[in-house]
Amino acid sequence: MEMLRTRAAAVYVPLWFLVSLAMLTESANILCPDKNYTSPSIPTSVHRLRVGDIKVVAGIGDSLSVGSGAEAINLLDLVNQYRGRSFSVGGDFSYEQSYTTFPNILRLFNPNLYGYSTGIGDEKTANAKFNGALMNGLSGTLVDQAKNLVERMRRQQMLNSMGH
Repeated sequence: MEMLRTRAAAVYVPLWFLVSLAMLTESANILCPDKNYTSPSIPTSVHRLRVGDIKVVAGIGDSLSVGSGAEAINLLDLVNQYRGRSFSVGGDFSYEQSYTTFPNILRLFNPNLYGYSTGIGDEKTANAKFNGALMNGLSGTLVDQAKNLVERMRRQQMLNSMGH
């Protein structure tokens, strides 16, 4: 599950919430007229969470999360990790440019969203940010992926400056 961490408490964002956001079509008007996307105070319960309250995204997984071959035009390109195009944690381009990813949808409500990956590269490249997925990741590697991701988040100055 995706997680919003606040000083007060950890708030977990249910997967159904994120999936429902992603299933919106390009023609859907997903922006509220009053543009009131954030909570007046830091939410301590998922029941009070608003979409603009999500400040950080992160992901672990396998070849789907690394965007394996997402822009491949030949067989050799299948080994490229197009992390920025990954549906779960990629942030290349924008929702308005028809790149529908969770981070691109969330950036409509919080343009300062952090942690999404961009470009091409493996989990060790700087542009991977909080995409700790492995190209050949298996369920047995998820614990190590999570540990590595938590360590990367602890070292990240951006999170420290946000008070997380």
